Amino acid sequence: MVARAFHISVRQLHRLFEDEEETVGQEIRARRIQRCAEELRNPHHHRERISDTAARWGISDASKFSRQFRSTYGVSPRDYRLDHHIC
Repeated sequence: MVARAFHISVRQLHRLFEDEEETVGQEIRARRIQRCAEELRNPHHHRERISDTAARWGISDASKFSRQFRSTYGVSPRDYRLDHHIC
């Protein structure tokens, strides 16, 4: 989908990342987790289920999301939300 959006081949997309530390897939996952974290900090999304936030950003497996999130931020998505909750 990314290659199609930029009107390039999948091979060309991967070629663009050859000199980077992360692959295309790793970059996409990192950005999805980052967007989830932004929403978990957002008070407008406080009552939303964490799994719904993850699914909106393309991560449908809640346990996989939790592992990836913990690996990135060092805490569970739930604890992250509680730590960043502003009344």
